[in-house]
Amino acid sequence: MMKPTDDFLKVPKLSADGSNWVTYRDRLRWAMDARGILNHLEGTPAQPAHPDEPSDPQTLEAYEGRLEKWRMAQATVKQCIASTVPNSIFNCIKGKTQAKDIWEGITAIFQTRSQMVAVDLRRKLQDERCGESGDVRAHFDKLSDMFE
Repeated sequence: MMKPTDDFLKVPKLSADGSNWVTYRDRLRWAMDARGILNHLEGTPAQPAHPDEPSDPQTLEAYEGRLEKWRMAQATVKQCIASTVPNSIFNCIKGKTQAKDIWEGITAIFQTRSQMVAVDLRRKLQDERCGESGDVRAHFDKLSDMFE
């Protein structure tokens, strides 16, 4: 069985123009799922609530354990995003504290951009031609990537 390593879970850099947004979004979600923390990208679970009985050592210890686990998952998601977005996007989201809010901020930026990219890609698809002696498979692969 293959052990998940950092190389295995790498997410490609997001292009500043958003041209690879769809692929980036899907690969980031898959990487977070492989780490078992996709739910933090989606906003669940919420930060653990402080116990009503903080004087009970077992209750307090259990709470601190849950809080630490939650913080580490949040930090992992945030760092994965921060290390794969351009500085201009990072500067737009760095004030947000929770992974879900950061992800929603990036999604809002690139869902709009992706509509513009889609229009441009549609034009490029229409203009794309395979030459007389061109490799038809390579041409179809290119068209398939553009379509996706």
